[in-house]
Amino acid sequence: MCPQSEVPDTLPTIEPQPYQVRQRVAVPTRLGPDEKRPRSPQRFGDRLSAQVILDLLKSRYGGRGFVGSLLGLGYPPGQKIALCRSSVLRFPYQRFPSRAIQSKILDSQVIRRGRHEEIMSHRRRRRIGAVTYLNTEPLVYGLAERAVDCELEFDVPSRLAARLEDRSLDVALIPTASFFRGIDYQMVSDACIACRGPVWSVKLLSRVPCAEIRTLAVDEGSATSVVLAQILLHRRHGVRPILEPFPLGTELTDTTADAVVMIGDRAMSESPVEFVEVWDLGDVWFRWSELPFVFAIWAARNGTSSDGLDAALTSARDRGVQHLDAVAQAAALRRGLLVADCYRYLAHHLHFRLGDQERKGMSLFYREAVRLGLAPTGQEQRLEYGCEVAQ
Repeated sequence: MCPQSEVPDTLPTIEPQPYQVRQRVAVPTRLGPDEKRPRSPQRFGDRLSAQVILDLLKSRYGGRGFVGSLLGLGYPPGQKIALCRSSVLRFPYQRFPSRAIQSKILDSQVIRRGRHEEIMSHRRRRRIGAVTYLNTEPLVYGLAERAVDCELEFDVPSRLAARLEDRSLDVALIPTASFFRGIDYQMVSDACIACRGPVWSVKLLSRVPCAEIRTLAVDEGSATSVVLAQILLHRRHGVRPILEPFPLGTELTDTTADAVVMIGDRAMSESPVEFVEVWDLGDVWFRWSELPFVFAIWAARNGTSSDGLDAALTSARDRGVQHLDAVAQAAALRRGLLVADCYRYLAHHLHFRLGDQERKGMSLFYREAVRLGLAPTGQEQRLEYGCEVAQ
């Protein structure tokens, strides 16, 4: 039994529930300079109300992790909570309300509410998928600290779209072309990857004059760029080449196609092969349309909870744009690139906000894709940020 001097007199007492589910949650302990270590209770005989425990935990951890799942159950004030009789209850060293109570382990338990019994567990963390390439670095700068209830994963654009489709991701930075093909997607942020001219990292490399292209090897990680290349080839030369795969890790010398669409970090390197024509697809698009081009947007399936996530994505983007020098330095170190090249690419070739001109560019891209049979009809109304589409 915990000594009476260590627990406030006002704490209510109820009988323990018959069901026991142990879940250990490690919590760091720390003493203040003027605090003395009280004797830890070896058995928890006194019971606390759920509201008392929630208030204490929330003041220490701000509703994150275990506390977030506890708060998320929505138990009303005064709801009783019974811990296992064999549990050891130790709270963080702080005044509660005027005495320090030690904390190290909190065993979770079954809570009764009316006739129903719910087992407290960690709420499933939302899964966010981001692109592995350099162009995504400003969008995820500090995102882990802003979306504490989320898990951030990285993959190539086409795979992110597939994982969002099969619901293994809740939110993903997907190619614009994939957004139009998914009938139940919605944009969840005005953060994006776009360009207003040369993009540097999305290229069409041709061994023959572009008007003579018959076969086109397409980057496995790409979706939007493949559609963009087909639109521009058809608009400028009336060409509809046969597509061939160009897997990740494949060298340019490994394909015999007339031309290759290459994206990402490997498109930024000097090519060891001589080409007759090289198109920067962002530049060719802008010269033809006089509109920005949007390569990727944050999207989720309709019905996915995005509470607070739009603000976290926007805040991470804003912070990344404000600290492009730091982003470039960190990215260059990880990727083996020059800091100057990383900064030039992020600061001068890309921008990251979805505005009216970007939406017009997306609309034109969608109409051109529909005209070539590369996107389904009836999806243009989905360009408004935050709108949902009736399924």
